[in-house]
Amino acid sequence: MSSLYKLLSFFLLIFLFASCSGNDASKKNTLVIGVDSDVESLNPLFAYSGIEPTIAELLYPSLVKHSWDDNAGEIKSEPWIAEYIEWLNDSSAVKITLKDVKWSDGKKITPEDVKFSLEIYSNADLQSRFYGTFENFKEDKDLRILIEETFTLDNENTFTLHFKDKAKPSYFDFDFPILPAHAFNKNNPKEDPKNIYGGPFVLDKRTKEQSITLKRNKNFSDASVGNIEKIIFKVIPDYNTRILQLKNSEIDICEDVKPDDADELKENSRIKMAQVKGREYDYIGLNNNSPLFKNVNIRKGISYSINKNEILGEFLLNYGELANAPVAPVFKGQFNKSLQPINYNINAAKSIFTSEGWKDNNKNGILEKGGEEFSFTMYIPAGNPRRDFAANVIKNNLKEAGIDLTVQQVEPGTFFDNMFQKKYDCWMAGWVVPIPTQLEPYFHSGEEGIFNLFNYSNKDVDKLLEQAQSEKNKTKKNELYKLIQEKIYNDSPIVFLYWIDNLVFYNSSLKNVNITPLGALHNCWQWSY
Repeated sequence: MSSLYKLLSFFLLIFLFASCSGNDASKKNTLVIGVDSDVESLNPLFAYSGIEPTIAELLYPSLVKHSWDDNAGEIKSEPWIAEYIEWLNDSSAVKITLKDVKWSDGKKITPEDVKFSLEIYSNADLQSRFYGTFENFKEDKDLRILIEETFTLDNENTFTLHFKDKAKPSYFDFDFPILPAHAFNKNNPKEDPKNIYGGPFVLDKRTKEQSITLKRNKNFSDASVGNIEKIIFKVIPDYNTRILQLKNSEIDICEDVKPDDADELKENSRIKMAQVKGREYDYIGLNNNSPLFKNVNIRKGISYSINKNEILGEFLLNYGELANAPVAPVFKGQFNKSLQPINYNINAAKSIFTSEGWKDNNKNGILEKGGEEFSFTMYIPAGNPRRDFAANVIKNNLKEAGIDLTVQQVEPGTFFDNMFQKKYDCWMAGWVVPIPTQLEPYFHSGEEGIFNLFNYSNKDVDKLLEQAQSEKNKTKKNELYKLIQEKIYNDSPIVFLYWIDNLVFYNSSLKNVNITPLGALHNCWQWSY
């Protein structure tokens, strides 16, 4: 064989090798996720928002895992690294036996790790993301779990958790990322833990403001694990760049896609769409204590004045539905479908305002009462196209009803600071209904109502919220939530606008993808190529 022939053959082999083991082969078992921002911390104690809880779920094990039952419209829970979960003494205690599972450094996951996790998550000095959520456990005045009264070690694999009297605990009371006690700096737990994990993946590398790469945890075994060897969270702040990279297969999944882009993306055979029915709703907050909005009829009149269908159809392109109460239709057992949304009805609105003494006496198009014109300011966060569009529609609608609305855009940080400090009488924002449903923080008039920024107060609703929170019987709990919705609907403390679907697009080569209201990336470690 001539030297030239050998050389050509050599380069041909290199070319063929590169073609077979280049981007396609290397990507085969790598999932690339486009995200809009980097994380603040990978420490599960402080994984508050964005993709941080998702990464915590991938890196750290939990006693239980969850799935979404779409037919029933509810969450289902089952043991994960727990082998057995046995409720004792009418649920006043629970006995848990761990599977034979290991941390990524080969050490066994033990009951002591669970005990350590309970102690550190309820540490008042640390203020972790789980602090204050252990109300069914025995606590001291600083909300620290009384660990000696709570935790009993039965043997090397089994422990018992004891709850306080009259508590009605569930799987969610011990659903948190288990921490490796031997990997934390006990003198300074705020430090990120050592590179030791127990979930489906471990941290491979991180480049700030660019990417976070996870790789398969070889010590993690589960029959439902897919063949994904690496997950890369790629930081792409610009939305249009994320969409372009999705089209070019540079990333495999992108959520919160704008409705304007959905039709074009649906035509791309390399991409599939998951339309996840919304748990997020937009609303207009009204200060129920203000002279203008303390009257329930005025609040209802404002709701009748707003053409919510126009916003839903023209901006959201009907990827969503009208809202009438704070429980999403996706929660099929709890959703009160007998309540009809307060649709746009300008005549009904004008009739309400007239009956409350508001009239256009000087014929300038603005209603007045007692010498005061019907005018107010609605604050919105700047830089949000959906809220900009909605605010313009609302301003025009209210003008038709005889109300002079001023829309004031505020820098987002300042807006949310002012909103939580109750400095606004009217604003537009949104909430996401938690899973499992919990409405006390938003509609209770007592200390529990930490997000009741509109000063809503109904003692009957307070009692029902408390009953629903503690009720373990699913049927009774669902009926309580339906009654709560009815009472809130009648009180109209805020203007409910619309539920917003999450449009998620992902690589059509991915298999076993099941995107649910639990999150676009929930259980993504089960996916395969």
